[in-house]
Amino acid sequence: MTNRITEKVLETKVQNINSRTEGEYFIQYAYGKCQLCKVAEGGGRIDISRYCTKAELANTLDTIYTMLCAR
Repeated sequence: MTNRITEKVLETKVQNINSRTEGEYFIQYAYGKCQLCKVAEGGGRIDISRYCTKAELANTLDTIYTMLCAR
């Protein structure tokens, strides 16, 4: 049985990434999909990932975090 990926799980992963970077990353939700974004200097946002399922975004966030820890 697989673990269900919830918004809380994704938000925790983003908080972990934010703690290791100077960026302000957040998740944008629309129509049952989600995407990773970053607050742009001067306002607005930068899309980091495409809209995808929660499970796909969880994998992306895990990869980003692993890369940050390897530095």
